[in-house]
Amino acid sequence: MIATPLPSSTTLSIPKFDIATVQLEHKPSTDTLEVPTIKLTTSSIKSLNTIYHPRNAHDIPRGFSRMCNKSGGYAPRPIWNELTNKITPWFESNNYEYIYFNCHDRLWYVDNSMGMGCYLSKPESLLLPPLNGWVDLTGRRSGAPKMEFLDSLE
Repeated sequence: MIATPLPSSTTLSIPKFDIATVQLEHKPSTDTLEVPTIKLTTSSIKSLNTIYHPRNAHDIPRGFSRMCNKSGGYAPRPIWNELTNKITPWFESNNYEYIYFNCHDRLWYVDNSMGMGCYLSKPESLLLPPLNGWVDLTGRRSGAPKMEFLDSLE
């Protein structure tokens, strides 16, 4: 399934959880969370400096599917399900760059539209990417992005 856009400031049904207890079998509750749109700036990779909209955790980023196909024709669904917790929303630009939380290494990533990792950061939250602290995949901070939330979380 290719990702379908959610309206800005979309309310998603996201269960309450704790990082130590997140499991793929977690059953969603009726609690909801306001998920903001994200603006990424200051990246030395100019195409990444744009607006990212929240996406449903069950949808697969187009760039991720491209990477799976390019890497040997792997089916993206089982790999995406292994990398994500099926709870944390991810974010996508109009050009298909995306930001997501990888639950295996417990890091947030910014990937380009072809699914190649560009930046990573340690989480401050499992639900939203950190605003600062990003590094490129070689560990350099120079040219790394900053983020801001455009919609209120209240």
